[in-house]
Amino acid sequence: MHRMDKLTTGIAYGASAGNAGFWMLQV
Repeated sequence: MHRMDKLTTGIAYGASAGNAGFWMLQV
């Protein structure tokens, strides 16, 4: 469970950072 939770958090964090970078490039 802890592994899965950490993985989910990592993916969510990575997606958030990637989304921010994508917006920076678009604007």
